[in-house]
Amino acid sequence: MKLFLYIRDPEAYHQGKYAYCFSVETDRDFIDRVMTDWIFACEIDADINVDDADITQAAMTAIDEEITKVRAESQGRLDALETRKANLLSLEHQK
Repeated sequence: MKLFLYIRDPEAYHQGKYAYCFSVETDRDFIDRVMTDWIFACEIDADINVDDADITQAAMTAIDEEITKVRAESQGRLDALETRKANLLSLEHQK
C-alpha cells in the first residue's frame, strides 16, 4: 500500500512533537488540492497485514467498555436524582 506522509503542524514538528504534527494519507492528489497548508514529507510503501477479525474484536471490546462506562455514569446520575426526589418527599411529609 502506498502511503503519503504530511507535516500538518510545522511548529510541532520543529518542537519535536512528532505525534502531533504528522498525518498519513492514501490520496495524495486530494490532500494536495484540499489541505494546501500541509507539507508533503515523503512516500511510504507499507505492507499492512492485520486480521480483520482482530480489528473487529478490538473495536467491539472498546465499545463494550464505553457502554459499561456510560451505564455506570448514567446510573450514578439516576441514583442522585432518586435521592433528591426521596429527600424532597421526606421534607414534604415532615410538614
